[in-house]
Amino acid sequence: HDAGPARGRPPPRRRWFPGAALVVYGHSHIPEVVHDGERVLVNPGSPTWKRRQPYPTVAIARVARGRVVVSLAELRSTSPRAGTAGVS
Repeated sequence: HDAGPARGRPPPRRRWFPGAALVVYGHSHIPEVVHDGERVLVNPGSPTWKRRQPYPTVAIARVARGRVVVSLAELRSTSPRAGTAGVS
């Protein structure tokens, strides 16, 4: 549930998910992508509660040929009256 301090995140996740190439966690709603050797640690942020961020965010993960590539996308309003969101 708790992501813990940023400096100490990789070692526990290495132990908890030894075979994982991608570990997604949350709770803080603060988006980040951390590369830990072959492992990628991702907090996607939040699409609804941006918590000290300029925009709500989501993570997009692509897996190809055994490689994981993750990017964060900000969700910005495309129509103020309709209240819909678009990826920038």
